Amino acid sequence: MKKLLPVLVILFAVFLVSPVMANETMGRYSYIQVESVAIDVIDLDEATFNVTYQVDDNVDFLVLLLGKNDLKQKLCEIFDLDSCSFESVGMNHASFASDIHSYNYGEGTYWFPEMTFKTEIPNLTIKAQDSSKTFESVQEFPGIGYFYEAP
Repeated sequence: MKKLLPVLVILFAVFLVSPVMANETMGRYSYIQVESVAIDVIDLDEATFNVTYQVDDNVDFLVLLLGKNDLKQKLCEIFDLDSCSFESVGMNHASFASDIHSYNYGEGTYWFPEMTFKTEIPNLTIKAQDSSKTFESVQEFPGIGYFYEAP
């Protein structure tokens, strides 16, 4: 067991790489390389996130061995979300929802708020009702106006 302890310490150190140190390339946050993000405003208080990414080769085994809790936490951190409700999370794609309140400007017009990400997102698509916008290489999303009709 004593021989195993240094190995485990090194593995945990690699697994929990500081996001600041790893944020050297576009889309990189810690051991995650974000490729694309689609945010769908499903109602006035919730949005779903579909994220395509790659986990570093030297870390993917640890994620499989130790579980995906750290991966989930880092995905929430990228979008600066307080909580995420995961539908699925894999080694290259995750789907989750989060509470994000749209602002009501009256007469069926709404504003999905601006967001600042912890890394530059190479391809971002935002869908709200019948509005859709795509952005490339963004770290700040300015928000989007849309019309909403309650079902």
